[in-house]
Amino acid sequence: MKMHEELVSTANELQKGKKAKERAQNETRKKQRENEEMKKKLKQKEDEMKIMQKTSEERAQNETRENEEMKKKLKQKEDEMKMMQRTLNEREQKLREMS
Repeated sequence: MKMHEELVSTANELQKGKKAKERAQNETRKKQRENEEMKKKLKQKEDEMKIMQKTSEERAQNETRENEEMKKKLKQKEDEMKMMQRTLNEREQKLREMS
């Protein structure tokens, strides 16, 4: 009888150990899934940041290009004004000489 009780006790201990091992494995799998989800979210955030940075850089380049174009146009207008002023001065000089 004592032998039977020891066998039952050992079987119970083995069963408890098996269940504990299963719980540990399930917990490990759960943590691995959570880690994979976190990795996916992190990758997604990194991709979003790259897109935002690229967009920001493109916007800055466009603004720089637009600024350069505006500077050129302004320079052209200034040159035109100088030419007009020069022409006006020459005409006034001729008028003074004529009178």
